[in-house]
Amino acid sequence: DLIPPAFTSAALTFGSSIHEAVAAYYQSRLEGDPIRPDQMLDVYRDTWRGAEKVKCFNGDNEDSLLHKASAMLDVFHARVDPGVQVVGVEEFFEFQIEGVPPFHGYIDLIEESPDHRVTVADLKTAAKKMADNSVHTNLQLTAYAIGAGAIGFDPDQLTLRLDVLTKTKNPEL
Repeated sequence: DLIPPAFTSAALTFGSSIHEAVAAYYQSRLEGDPIRPDQMLDVYRDTWRGAEKVKCFNGDNEDSLLHKASAMLDVFHARVDPGVQVVGVEEFFEFQIEGVPPFHGYIDLIEESPDHRVTVADLKTAAKKMADNSVHTNLQLTAYAIGAGAIGFDPDQLTLRLDVLTKTKNPEL
């Protein structure tokens, strides 16, 4: 039997809560009624409150992380391109590679630009910016590209993007 964890780290809960808020934003755009940053923060709060036994470290607490989340979601909201059409949010995929169990997951975001380029994006929260070439070595994006092919997109025609929302004093996307 599995032993339940004694606690959940605030860093994991924080990242999951930001991810849920961003997914809610993209889903609302897909449905034609985009939510505001304060509504995104409500999703963050609800997700945080649903977590069990959250333990903070490094001087963080629920209030300081809420303030950081608010700043990060404001930056995210300001940087989103309204001219790009959201075509999928948390899209399930599954594929088989011979000799291994089926691989499945969820693609964070699929969008289409006005010139019909399809982009598959993965959102990460990070303590600092990632190297520019990290998109080329990111295994999750590789799996997303294969997964997008499994649900009907041409993997050779996709643009892959890693959206990194930094948890710095002055957040960046």
